[in-house]
Amino acid sequence: KTLGKELLKKPIRLAVLNNVNSVDWPAWEVKYEDLKKAPYMYADSPEIKIKDRGNALCSLEITKTAGKSVFTQVVSLGCESRFVSVYNETDWREEASLLKAEFSFTAENDFANYDIGMGWTRRGTNTEKLCEVPAQKWADITDKEDNFGVSVISECKYGWDKFDDNTLRLTLMH
Repeated sequence: KTLGKELLKKPIRLAVLNNVNSVDWPAWEVKYEDLKKAPYMYADSPEIKIKDRGNALCSLEITKTAGKSVFTQVVSLGCESRFVSVYNETDWREEASLLKAEFSFTAENDFANYDIGMGWTRRGTNTEKLCEVPAQKWADITDKEDNFGVSVISECKYGWDKFDDNTLRLTLMH
């Protein structure tokens, strides 16, 4: 609101991707062949309920399904807050699949920035040699002109990929 800019190019989506090429170490390995393919389904058709409506906080409870899995999100915005908070609960029932939160921003850049605990690092768009990358608490795309950027903060998920010049995907389930 302060910038007077739309920060999202598309709505944030929960994407389900195949994870069939990780044969040797399927519990932690994510292959480029799987990430470069389009998701085979999204968690769509949400049911939305107002959870909190007050002067200090507004929260929505959103329930979505994809395949046999059910996702419940509580999205909150405080009146003094400068960020949106999202709490997720997942009943994950898919096999040989990845669940990623897909963030498509209006900021575009060849690179994204990732928190590495004692600093940050810059990495490019997915390649065969480097696709799923770690980050401790956040990832960011700042536009090429350095006018604005968007950061996604996570308290417990560490695998990211940069699908294209304006899309970050955070691995939620593997």
